Amino acid sequence: MRNLGLMAGGLGVAAVLAAFGPQAAEAQDLSVISMETHAYPSLVNWHERDGRPCCHPETLATDGMVFLDVRGVFDVPWSDTVTRFSASSRDVTVTLPDGTQLNPVGSYDYYGMYHFTASSPSASRPNGWPSEDRDLIYQAIFQIPAGTPSVVFAIGESVSATLTVPAATEAPVAADFATFQVLNASYLAEVPVSRRQSDQDVTGTITAPAGNVFLEMEVEIAGQRANDPRGQERFYFHTQDFHLLDPSGRETGRIGERFMDFVMAHQFNSVNVGSSGTEDMIWSVPAGIASATLYFGDTPVAEINLSGLALPEGVAAAVPAATVAAEQPAEQPAAPAEAPNLCLSGTPVLIESNGTWYPGMVEDGPSDTGECKVSYDGYSSDYNEWVGSERLQAR
Repeated sequence: MRNLGLMAGGLGVAAVLAAFGPQAAEAQDLSVISMETHAYPSLVNWHERDGRPCCHPETLATDGMVFLDVRGVFDVPWSDTVTRFSASSRDVTVTLPDGTQLNPVGSYDYYGMYHFTASSPSASRPNGWPSEDRDLIYQAIFQIPAGTPSVVFAIGESVSATLTVPAATEAPVAADFATFQVLNASYLAEVPVSRRQSDQDVTGTITAPAGNVFLEMEVEIAGQRANDPRGQERFYFHTQDFHLLDPSGRETGRIGERFMDFVMAHQFNSVNVGSSGTEDMIWSVPAGIASATLYFGDTPVAEINLSGLALPEGVAAAVPAATVAAEQPAEQPAAPAEAPNLCLSGTPVLIESNGTWYPGMVEDGPSDTGECKVSYDGYSSDYNEWVGSERLQAR
């Protein structure tokens, strides 16, 4: 292992400190203040989550292996010349009892949000030194054989410590670090936006497709526990961490969060542990739905009753399932002969899904089996599917 040392004018400086625990034979640049370990049988990958719909978790679990979560706080010997400690994630290792040395397979961006990117240990001397101190805080996740009793954790030759591997428990869930409450909700026919650019006002409007309406919600987020591996006592979150599902379980369109006079699709925010803040979220939902469920990641965090919410003037509710059922008796399903007439590209239709009828459009068909490829108004192409004529009605 190469000695990473401490940086002073770009040169490595050996700082001899008292060694830690059973590794006492070796002088070290860092000393351990505290370390803790957790073992998990599986992890939910958040690395690709931003581009995926809700409730499709990618669960990581390798046969015969567990994930080892290592968290450490280290003292750095700051001096007039030592102003920074820095190492590569490649220099971070755990050594198994048989001598096998492993690098991290990732880290928590925020607790409960695993990413395949392993962070690199680094810390800078605070401006207020020597009256002010700053420790190196580091977290990484390794994959090790199940049943491993202990490992030796090291950052190059700067520090090492023998760690006991605990019994495996469930990994932290991202939504458990805060509480979420919908304070207010209202419908909008359209969303006006305005930006100040080059000393000019540039205005516009966000519009919803036919059959949809905008739902604006004020959501209170209260920090319960810190989710920051870097030690900040705050709960951090992104706009894209939230999802809203309609009563049938289909995801609605996330427009974003209000910021000044415009709407941001991607926003990063946080609240202190023990305090709360509000986010003004906007969604595109089927007009007239009775309720919706707010999710943080794949976890439902709030139910919203929309049955008493008035639609904007000029916006009609989507056809209720009960009305369609009354017009279409169960003993007289749509005749297959109607399918060729409905199954033409560009034909607007009503599509049955889990007992509810949704407005949509025929995209392609008929197939060799007589099915039509349809899209749902207000939903992404991820929800396009092939359906039989019994699930179509003229619109």
